[in-house]
This record gives sequence, structure tokens and C-alpha cells, in this order.
Amino acid sequence: MTHVIGKHAEMKTLLINTLFILLINTLPQSALAIVNLDNLHLSSTNTGTSGKLKLNLSGDEGNNQNFRVKGAGILNYRTVNALSFLHAEHTYGESFGEENKNKSFVHARYIRDVSRTKAWEIFAQIEQNKFARLNYRGLIGSGLRFDLSDNNKSQRLFLGTGAFYSQEEISNASTFNEEKRQNFLRANVYLIYQKNLSENVSFYSTTYFQPAIDDPEDFRALEVAGLKTKLLKNLNLVIALEGAFDNHPPEEVDRKDIAYSTGIEYSF
Repeated sequence: MTHVIGKHAEMKTLLINTLFILLINTLPQSALAIVNLDNLHLSSTNTGTSGKLKLNLSGDEGNNQNFRVKGAGILNYRTVNALSFLHAEHTYGESFGEENKNKSFVHARYIRDVSRTKAWEIFAQIEQNKFARLNYRGLIGSGLRFDLSDNNKSQRLFLGTGAFYSQEEISNASTFNEEKRQNFLRANVYLIYQKNLSENVSFYSTTYFQPAIDDPEDFRALEVAGLKTKLLKNLNLVIALEGAFDNHPPEEVDRKDIAYSTGIEYSF
């Protein structure tokens, strides 16, 4: 009887997630100019090499003609007290045959445990976003990460603090009387949370706050939240809500972006 009840509970959870996915896909999708590291910090604690492949596809035909594809690859290498990972991602979209999304990034990070609850990390990143007028952004930074999970196996919580230096090149700068190349030193604070809702379903949230060191009013805030449902041993269904806010964006670029996505994730 317990086994039957458990099966019914799993079916109910899958049904709820399916309905949520259908709802998400009826909502509008807009351009998103944020780097999504989602739950990379929550990768397997097993030593050795592991990775993930992600694919999101969406589109419409008929009165609305839209197409979007996002692919990502993640490679991790873990030792007893350190983690190295590389994350590459590209997103492309069209509306009525016209390109309306083209962005990509590559992110590398090294995390070294200092104690059971504290780690030191260093990271570097390059990215571009055509429709946010970003030809190029390169950055390098460092900081400390604190594990606030308190040995709770059903949920994990991390707090990160640090800073990074970035160089940016924006397009059409002369048209808007802006500097083409800009340099920034920003603080970097993030909070990562993961909660296992059941044996096969988990919730995750990652929040970033990045103010400029010399101008606190020039800040960026990022949020990524989602549900992950295990379909097979190494295959997950992921639905996510992503939002970004830039208080000082380039001219004619919106300060906020929101996007919804549904995709699959294969782990190896």
C-alpha cells in the first residue's frame, strides 16, 4: 500500500510540473542579457570529471512566427578539496525570419576549500550580446564562498562575496555619444539556494547583486529560479524563470529583462 501511495504522489508531482510547463510556454518571452550559472556550485561532490549538456527549443508558426534555441555545455573536474569548471552557452532567436537574439558566453571558475564551510574562488568570463549593444565583455574576479547549509541534506545555501574587474565594448557608441570602451570594478555578492521538494523534484534559486565600486547607483541585479524534475537516471527536465536589472544600461537598451524557458539537461 505504501508503494502504491508513493507512486500516486510521484504521478501527481509530474502532473503538476507538466501543467506548470504548459503555463510557462504561454507567457511572452523577451531578450535576456544575463549570465546564468544556475546551480553550478551545487554539482556532484564525487571526485573526477563530470558534465552536463543542456538544450532549450521553442517556436511558433502561423500568425506568430518565432524560433529560439539555447545550447550549453558544462565540464567539471573535482578533487578532494577543489572544483574547476567550464561553462559555455549560446542563444539564438528569430521572429518572422528576422534575427532578434544572439548572445553567448564562456565562464571558467576554480573553487578551493579553505575549511568545511568556506572556500576561495577565482573566475574569468567573456561574453557578447548583440541586442544589448554588447560587442564584448571580459572580466576576471575573486572572492570567498560560505556554505550556510548547516549539514542539511535536503537543502543547500551558499553566500558569495568578492569583486571583479571588467572591460566592455559597446556597439554604435558614436551614434549615442557614449564611450565605446568602458572599464568597471564591481563588487559581487550572490546567494545560491537549493531545496529538494521530493525524491525527483528540486527547486533552485541564484541571486546576484553587482554594484560599481566607484558609483553605488550603477548596479546590476540578477535572478535565476527554477524547478528540476528527474525523468531518467541522467536526464532532467528543467523549467526556469530568469530576470536581470541594469540601472545604467547603454542608450536604448531596457533596464530590465525577463525570460521563461523549458529544456532538458543530460548529466554524465
